[in-house]
Amino acid sequence: MKNYTFDRHWYLGFLGIIGIYKLPEILCFFTCGASFWVLLNVLWFLWFSYFIPTAK
Repeated sequence: MKNYTFDRHWYLGFLGIIGIYKLPEILCFFTCGASFWVLLNVLWFLWFSYFIPTAK
């Protein structure tokens, strides 16, 4: 049986949930030709990876 632990910065994973809220704007970048600033919202998803536990 493996032990699963959260990352040291697991609380940043909650900020990654904001990426789900910004998803329609990100898709509009590819379909409607929105500004490149909208594409920066992808960075929220990178923090969501801190919320996924890892096996030790």
